Amino acid sequence: MKHLSLLFTILVIFSSTLVSPTSCTKSNGVGLFVFGDSLFDPGNNNYLNGSIKGPSNNWPYGESYFKNPTGRLSDGRLVPDFIAEFMNLPICTPYLKPGAHQFTDGANFASAGAGVLTQTHPGTINLWLQLSYFKKVEKTLRQKVGATETKKFLGRAIYLFSIGGNDYFQFYSDYPNSTQFHKRQFIATVIGNFTAVLKEIHGMGGRKFGFQNAGPLGCVPSMLAKNVNSSGGCIDEASSLARLHNRELSVVLKKLKTKLPGFRYSIFDYYNSILERVNNPSKHAEFMNLPICTPYLKPGAHQFTDGANFATAGAGALVQTHPGTINLWLQLSYFKKVEKTLRQKIGATETKKFLGRAIYLFSIGGNDYFQFYSDYPNSTQFHKRQFIATVIGNFTAVLKEIHGMGGRKFGFQNAGPLGCVPSMLAKNVNSSGGCIDEASSLARLHNRELSVVLGKLKTKLPGFRYSIFDYYNSILERVNNPSKHGLKEGKSACCGSGAYRARFNCGRGTPSKDYQLCSNPNEYVWFDAAHTTQSANLQLATLLWNGSPEVTAPYNLKQFYQHFE
Repeated sequence: MKHLSLLFTILVIFSSTLVSPTSCTKSNGVGLFVFGDSLFDPGNNNYLNGSIKGPSNNWPYGESYFKNPTGRLSDGRLVPDFIAEFMNLPICTPYLKPGAHQFTDGANFASAGAGVLTQTHPGTINLWLQLSYFKKVEKTLRQKVGATETKKFLGRAIYLFSIGGNDYFQFYSDYPNSTQFHKRQFIATVIGNFTAVLKEIHGMGGRKFGFQNAGPLGCVPSMLAKNVNSSGGCIDEASSLARLHNRELSVVLKKLKTKLPGFRYSIFDYYNSILERVNNPSKHAEFMNLPICTPYLKPGAHQFTDGANFATAGAGALVQTHPGTINLWLQLSYFKKVEKTLRQKIGATETKKFLGRAIYLFSIGGNDYFQFYSDYPNSTQFHKRQFIATVIGNFTAVLKEIHGMGGRKFGFQNAGPLGCVPSMLAKNVNSSGGCIDEASSLARLHNRELSVVLGKLKTKLPGFRYSIFDYYNSILERVNNPSKHGLKEGKSACCGSGAYRARFNCGRGTPSKDYQLCSNPNEYVWFDAAHTTQSANLQLATLLWNGSPEVTAPYNLKQFYQHFE
């Protein structure tokens, strides 16, 4: 049987909505300047004289995102494109692309085939030539906004580098049997030139430098193919050059930090990140590498070997919450039917093993508290705690049943800040216009009690492990500080009408559409009055999957997936 995990998913009011791809917005005054080779080239080589243009100008390059070739050596976006998106900047266009450039977001000088040294692949934009282009940008900015503002801008900017690999590829090709002395001498030359460029940029105002170190050169397919008649593995002689370079780069950057005022740097360990994915690709497929969950109730044959999704909008942990939806107990009954189907199909022993490896993902309780707040807006603290105990008690009983059937790994998205969804903000519009804390306080009490109860279950139920994702604070942070997370609007919905677009009439209008729709949903936390956008969902899912212990603890779902057989 495939090593896959069963997802038992219960959806509270916050559900996914598919929207259009991200479009970028303007920055907050922080630019991104990119220097590098083919890993970072957005198409600069298209605009060089001569015949440097390569296959990246032909289909299928670019097919996954741009839908046509752009000169990027990938099926879609490159690392700097994603970094720009994270920084809320437009996707980088090639510096050499004809037309007017503002440079207020930065510039990308990278060139496929480029090296640190001028003799590496003549005809490409080597690092020194990239530096000369940067100097032209600096001059343009000084003419446009003045020397003082330019200095400030360059001091805030990030300088991103990925270069050196081509120097070492060429060296290995020319001297495959070089001595250790010869290697170190060449690396010193590369690092020396690299350092000189960094010092020049620092002298012009640059302070924040990011480096993607050299990758395992002997593990790229073109090198593996040269080793196909022997072990078929990576060519270590080539990779050893990268390791020596990376070690020396780290030493040099530490020295620069002590010598250059304000110099700060970050090194991304590209070498080991790539090597780990070359050796263990299945561990790094997008999240669990499962198909998108179809509704459990959708007619047709279901295999259930990838899991099942029983969630329903409006459902609660209590049967009296929104009658007509699939409450938690009814979802449990459907899960029992799945377990029975699996036993009939693969036997009791294999089913028990499968359910023991599975992950059970929960997000429920919000609707119970919304309804309680609506019915009892002025409830006493005693009344609140009594109700929360009822919700948690039902929740705990369901967990015990799943554990008894073999479940061991449970993931929880805790209750969100209920008083901060647009539908609640709109109720407060004539006062402070802020979140309704009475509603959010129910979620906080629930979350505190859930944490206590799960700790107790861990001591009482054999093999019981759990992960809690702090959805409450993750949403609250995006509502209050959307720009920190690549978003623009944290309070109003993208689709709806009235204050905060909080009326639930999105998609329900007359032919004339009596609701409003934003131009770019990816800039919003909320799609409608209570449900998050795809862009917000991606951020939340990433935190749930591999978040730090401050956000997802005591384990994240990735740790569940890879460990605890």
